[in-house]
Amino acid sequence: MVTLVMREGRLDKAGALGWLEQHGFLRKQFENATNAGYPTKGGGAHASERAKKQPNGIRTSDRGPSESLRWIRAQILPIADAADHPIRNWMRQRNLWRPELPLPSSRRWIPAEAPVFRGTHSGVGAIALPLASIESWRGSYPETPPLSAVQLICIDADGKRADYDNSQGNRVDKPKFGNARLAVWSIGDIRGASVTVCEGAADALALAVRDPDPVIATLTTPRPTLAWRDALSVFSGVTLWPDMDELDEKGRRPGLDSVIALAQARKLKGQSVDVMGVDTGKDAADAAREAPLGIIDAEELAKFAKELCSEGMADFEALRYASTLLK
Repeated sequence: MVTLVMREGRLDKAGALGWLEQHGFLRKQFENATNAGYPTKGGGAHASERAKKQPNGIRTSDRGPSESLRWIRAQILPIADAADHPIRNWMRQRNLWRPELPLPSSRRWIPAEAPVFRGTHSGVGAIALPLASIESWRGSYPETPPLSAVQLICIDADGKRADYDNSQGNRVDKPKFGNARLAVWSIGDIRGASVTVCEGAADALALAVRDPDPVIATLTTPRPTLAWRDALSVFSGVTLWPDMDELDEKGRRPGLDSVIALAQARKLKGQSVDVMGVDTGKDAADAAREAPLGIIDAEELAKFAKELCSEGMADFEALRYASTLLK
């Protein structure tokens, strides 16, 4: 059955298992986590007391960072690439991704009923972004590497991000679990010489679907500068897309300031770097709202991608790359 779903749905094995889980053919991984000894969202009075002590409503229990990360990973599901999936709604609203392209395999999903939320999440679940070092992504491509951290983006059924307004008063919009220092989320094959670097996951999607270069998202302001310079030294060419922040009360713009410092550090090392940008107060994802994606002929896209695959390019990357040139 897995093979059938992979073929008919154009999914990898993880995506096929996710489809089977979401349609009731397999037991969900968060149920398996419960059977392994993890408490469910109805885990009794002691669980309720612990829930009250967690200000953001996200359950990490009494475990250390490593155990918390393992627990979160046990609740992450692959995504059935359905047109009406909440993640598709989230991307469609923000003009981030082409409907004719599959979802990046590095994107995962945690449903709202998973134990991590303890029933506090008013939406339908969370986009789960696996984070790992640049070296790990390069070494494992096209597979997702072992994780050092996970970031969640909690959304509702309409694809809107769940925050103070629609999460029962609990800020559960972007929690991180594990060691996220110098860890990134990646789209595309970053084993080459050039890469685009941005801050947010939405920025990465907006850029990856509009430009052939692969993209990494730092999911944090890239500091300290020298550490990020060293992490990016494997690329001969780097294009930086900062968040064009408004000035804060101290006259600083953290996203832009850190990127400028990173660019200067690379230049001092004799490494190529370009700094892009949009209007003040925006980022690449904001700009995407104003840059509609044109329609691409499906047959032409498939033919071009097939040619790229024959040259050794992975299926997903071939489709993404071809679409950016046919736009």
